[in-house]
Amino acid sequence: MKNKIISQAVQFIIENKITQFKELIYINEFIQEDLSLLTNKNNGWNALHYSCFYGGEQMTDNLIKLFNPSEELINGLTNDGYSPLHLACIKGHTNIVRSLLFLKEINVNLNHKKDGTPLHIACKRNDMQIVSILVSFKASLYVKNSKDQLPIELTTDENIKKILKKAMIYSIKEDKDSYING
Repeated sequence: MKNKIISQAVQFIIENKITQFKELIYINEFIQEDLSLLTNKNNGWNALHYSCFYGGEQMTDNLIKLFNPSEELINGLTNDGYSPLHLACIKGHTNIVRSLLFLKEINVNLNHKKDGTPLHIACKRNDMQIVSILVSFKASLYVKNSKDQLPIELTTDENIKKILKKAMIYSIKEDKDSYING
């Protein structure tokens, strides 16, 4: 397993002509020290969780490119119930949120047992950029959290409320059009 990971890193560097290969080597060494970091065995945290939480944009991108994470890793929950996307939203890491949302395996509507979906978290933080990104990637506006609240109910920012109301109107129109057109 160890040699396979090293060869993947070297192959990635060569194929992509990476000039910042020091970080890839660091990732490789970091993971080599404890291969369980690629799995959800450390209180449910894997390398992707750590990277998303601490804001390692380049590391997050490299982990995705190097290890082609499975749906289980990308949407994997910590023992506290947070996915990598939840963690990036909690910390306000806009670029990481965007990178994760481009993954076809991502579930943008994972509902944390207490805090709700990533959209709930972004609304509660009044983070207009992340709210806008999540809405543009079709985050559900109608999923309720454990307190029976919609994301729009958690923000105090009037501009975010306008964005969400506009998206709600558009989604109703879109649903109506798809129903009529079959």
